[in-house]
Amino acid sequence: MDRYCSAFEWPRSAARPRRPGLARLLLAGAAAALCSASGQSDIPKLPLLTSVSQYGITWTFDREAPCGQFVNGDWYVVGEVNVIGISPAPTPGRNGSVLNLTTNNSKTGFDSRLASGRYSSDYDVYPPLTLKPGDALVSSISVDSAGLVPNMLRPSDHAANPIRTAAVLTSLAGAVPADTFRPGYCDRKRDRLYRASGLRRDLLPQLPVDGIRMQHDSGPLSLAFMERIFQRPWLDTISYEFAAPMENMPVYGREIARAASMGSLLLCSDFTTEQKEKLLVSMVQVGIDLWAIVRAGGHSGWFAHGGHNSGRKWLISFAGLMLGDANMAAPSKTYPGLAFGEDRQTMHDQAWSGATIVLTHRFFSSREDFHAAMGVSCRTVERSAVRMAVVALRPETVS
Repeated sequence: MDRYCSAFEWPRSAARPRRPGLARLLLAGAAAALCSASGQSDIPKLPLLTSVSQYGITWTFDREAPCGQFVNGDWYVVGEVNVIGISPAPTPGRNGSVLNLTTNNSKTGFDSRLASGRYSSDYDVYPPLTLKPGDALVSSISVDSAGLVPNMLRPSDHAANPIRTAAVLTSLAGAVPADTFRPGYCDRKRDRLYRASGLRRDLLPQLPVDGIRMQHDSGPLSLAFMERIFQRPWLDTISYEFAAPMENMPVYGREIARAASMGSLLLCSDFTTEQKEKLLVSMVQVGIDLWAIVRAGGHSGWFAHGGHNSGRKWLISFAGLMLGDANMAAPSKTYPGLAFGEDRQTMHDQAWSGATIVLTHRFFSSREDFHAAMGVSCRTVERSAVRMAVVALRPETVS
């Protein structure tokens, strides 16, 4: 498999940009020189294990296999391996596992109690099963009774999601440096693996927080608090967060946007680089996972629907900025038809209150339909679909 000495080095299998800037050429050349000088010294010697565990989930193999961990702690196994056991044991409709999660936003496996008919047993797999390089096995633990686990960043509310937690086991063709990010769970291409050594930490400002009381709705806002929010895999292929694991991620777009905002605020503060590292790595990993969903195809994005689908765009863009990946940093430019809730329910015009940026609340199929209903000429952030402003000039048009 391709290995990388820096986030600035292009994979051998990918097309190089036609006219890279001088700075990028110098950085890539320096990285290549360092790689040549060091050989494979940054590739760890992996232990041979018969099982690995994470977040209460254990995968057992039929033989010893080389196993390693990505920079965020997620496990990988090298080469083909037979998984002969998963604990807690999957049963029909509970504690489900899905091999190579798809981008179908209306069907998945894991738990038969998923809301609105989102569950399909066709997606569930059971041991024994074979993992080959390029595969990703997502395993879950179900709740005993749905509706009892409090929502992240919204503890007064208990969503009916039946998945308690989930973890990802990835198969690679070879060992990778210890600072390698896990490829996205929907990433079958594996055409680029990112490394924490290439993160653009220099782009993060050092804003002073001394004397500022940072608070969230249930306590002090701290690095440790936000690290836990982003620590585990965010499973975000199913619309309306209906398959979001309760202990892994917020289950409503408003709280996803809040998590992205609060995490970014802390990373832009004057904590030391070492203090911020765990949160930075975890947030970038979430962005990589969301970007992999987009790149896999078959996923239209996170369309505007009230509070459900906000927050994803910044996490993708932030990861792209930190990794030096221009395509990831500008997802709407890379995929012009990609939907983001924060784009499609934001309007730029003059509202009755004097505000020039307003949140919007209703779908229209085109700008023309919106203009006809509003009776104004507006400029929108996203032209393919807009929503009508509930606080704008003609509220009587809202039914």
